[in-house]
Amino acid sequence: PTRPSVSCSCSRLASWIPRRYCRGRRMRRPASLARRAIDRRRTRRQRNDDFLMHIAFIVILLEEEEAAAVMASRGSKAGKKNLPRVRKSIDAMLTELGNYVRRAYRMTLEAFLELHDALAPALLAKFRTGSADTAPTGPNGGFICTKLRLSAAIRFFAGAEVWDLMSSHGIGRSTIYDSIWKVVDAVNESSQLSFNEDNSPFPTHAEQEEIADGFGAKSGAGFNKVVGAIDGMLIWTVCPPLKWCREKNKCQTNFHCSRKDKYGLVMLAICDHRTKFRWLNISEPGRMSDYASWIKTDLTSQLDDDALMSQILLAGHTLIGDNAFVKKKYMAVPFPGTGIEVSQDAYNFYLSQLRITIERAFGILVHRWGVLRKPLNVHIGRVSALVTCLCRLHNYCIDSGLPALSRTSEEDERSIHRVARQRSAQRGGTRMAAINLDRHARPDGLLDGGDHFSDCEGRGRGRPAAAEAETPMDGMLRQVQEQGLVRPPIQRRT
Repeated sequence: PTRPSVSCSCSRLASWIPRRYCRGRRMRRPASLARRAIDRRRTRRQRNDDFLMHIAFIVILLEEEEAAAVMASRGSKAGKKNLPRVRKSIDAMLTELGNYVRRAYRMTLEAFLELHDALAPALLAKFRTGSADTAPTGPNGGFICTKLRLSAAIRFFAGAEVWDLMSSHGIGRSTIYDSIWKVVDAVNESSQLSFNEDNSPFPTHAEQEEIADGFGAKSGAGFNKVVGAIDGMLIWTVCPPLKWCREKNKCQTNFHCSRKDKYGLVMLAICDHRTKFRWLNISEPGRMSDYASWIKTDLTSQLDDDALMSQILLAGHTLIGDNAFVKKKYMAVPFPGTGIEVSQDAYNFYLSQLRITIERAFGILVHRWGVLRKPLNVHIGRVSALVTCLCRLHNYCIDSGLPALSRTSEEDERSIHRVARQRSAQRGGTRMAAINLDRHARPDGLLDGGDHFSDCEGRGRGRPAAAEAETPMDGMLRQVQEQGLVRPPIQRRT
């Protein structure tokens, strides 16, 4: 402020002049005015303190009332609200669904009840629910039967959201996740749902003979020495947490598959002629190629040892795969390239008749369990257990005589041929097609065995079997040559 004129009195000036202007000068603030200012400040401070005390008192009262209301309600924890829910009856749910049980649970009502009977002892031990008469009264009714928990888990596997299951089953979110993971453990521990007899990691010799006969019946060339088709699939997940990656000495980019632009894990699987999974490995990050993941498995090291291979694999029998793998005494693969002999091209065709079985198995698995169609929003360490459970349930559905939900119709086949003819016509035009087709509407760029080693870090393709060593692949090629087989022409639809 501007300084006042000298003619003003000191008493009038002292009421508003700041203390820094009065200090060191002849004008002094009267003592009465100073005491009055001190009293005003003390009164203002006391008023503020009283206001804060009232606010604190009100907050304490509200907290006590809320805590009393929560304790009076049937909450699972003190201080935690529990929404009132009405527990649903599983029998009423199944009756209401009617004919849609097959689509909702990916299995018939009879198959669902048989699955529950097989898992009932393990589920009772894990949930410790007892019976409706002996179970303690807990939040929202307390008792949750194992059939209702299994229903929530199967519906989650089929692709239902947790929020929908909360309303349809009348159970909480944490209870649904608890049911899911305990059902996963029960399925993986069940000997009745194992991949092979006696819970063996690989099919027994008796099972291999049955599988070879099944593949032989499907083969147009009579390949009756095949005991399984192998391939890899990316299990789509969310980006793993950085803390977990550091504990495992991994980087988040290791789980990113460049070819698919997704995070995930590599699943290597072997299936039989019925598209049932017989061997499974889910341990490598998505950036790893199929071959690099294969050579790090225990089964590879055992098959490379002649003494152990004779105990695992029947003599003269083999696995079949694409060109992600190499020719071995236990592996038959296609001949790469397009400039190959007629007999080799025919061998590739008849080999693909059987090798496509694993592709069909992957397609049926993802189509049946809709949770695999989107990134798995679960901890990366639990992905292997969850997918193993889904594969075991996939085998159970096949054993129960349940085919895939949908089949390729004639309309779909006509659509495929129509698109093939359109792309074949576009080849000579200015518009470039994604895949070039030859005059028979075949994708000539995909007729070779393929190459999956662009992301294999410094491992190479491995060393194939020695030229002088007889392999089942050589016997299969000789079988095609002796029969004079060639690749059949495409039958065009009119």
